[in-house]
Amino acid sequence: MINPIIDFFSPYNYSSFASAEKKRFRLTVFLCFVSASIAIIYSTVDLINKVYYALPFYSILLITPLASLWLLKSGKIIVSKMLLLTAALATTFMSAISDPFEAGVFMLFVPFSIASFALVGFSHKIVNILFSLLVGAAFFIAFFGDFRLPYEQHPPANYITISLIINFLIGVTTSILIVYFLVELNMEAESELKEQEKILISKNKELEKLNQELDRFVYSVSHDLRSP
Repeated sequence: MINPIIDFFSPYNYSSFASAEKKRFRLTVFLCFVSASIAIIYSTVDLINKVYYALPFYSILLITPLASLWLLKSGKIIVSKMLLLTAALATTFMSAISDPFEAGVFMLFVPFSIASFALVGFSHKIVNILFSLLVGAAFFIAFFGDFRLPYEQHPPANYITISLIINFLIGVTTSILIVYFLVELNMEAESELKEQEKILISKNKELEKLNQELDRFVYSVSHDLRSP
């Protein structure tokens, strides 16, 4: 029995999903709530430290997961996933060109480089490759390009320290979650292959037994026909 939250946002044909797709669907719903929570955490930290220039970015990160959940409910699974990933990447990029390098926003680009493969799946290779290239381009433009927002500010030192800790925790936790998810999918696929191999071996043994019985039957009939 699936979680009530997953059940609420599931499309009508959820029961027909393959096991791997169900897991990706659960991960997408989970990341929607994680993204909204991150937006609330960042906004709270900024308001406490009287840093206001990044609040519009966090509002995007807060609203987009709601739209993604609605798309999931409507059955537009791929669109929902790409919307969530793109909005989160855009928010990270805007933060990277606004916050000082010491705030550690660059660490958030790491999970983005593999998030598409976990959410969308390897069957959509072109989408995953294009998104990974987009992540790489966003990173290099943010930190090596001469592109800064006109309202860039210099936040206090304690804010930079807090941001560094938060970005580190988010980057590491998200990366571990995605890698764990991919490993779990791989282990499940290997388990299914081993189970199918056992079934195939069992059927081969049954077939060999039937062939032996058929050979004995043919030999017996042939012997009887040759008898007077």
